[in-house]
Amino acid sequence: METNLKVLVAKKNISIYNLSKEINVSTVTLYRLANGQLVKPKYETLKKVSDYFNITIDELLKKEII
Repeated sequence: METNLKVLVAKKNISIYNLSKEINVSTVTLYRLANGQLVKPKYETLKKVSDYFNITIDELLKKEII
């Protein structure tokens, strides 16, 4: 599943490692989510990421984010 996570972390100037510590989600999970390797991410994971970036889950999962 593709997400906008790479774009979001770049815009916020935070590493995936630091994000994982901030939202208490494993680094491996976030890397897999960012690279489209996580086929069925947990709702809780998507919610934590979207809340951190102050966006909706739909915005996180859209093809492109501006």
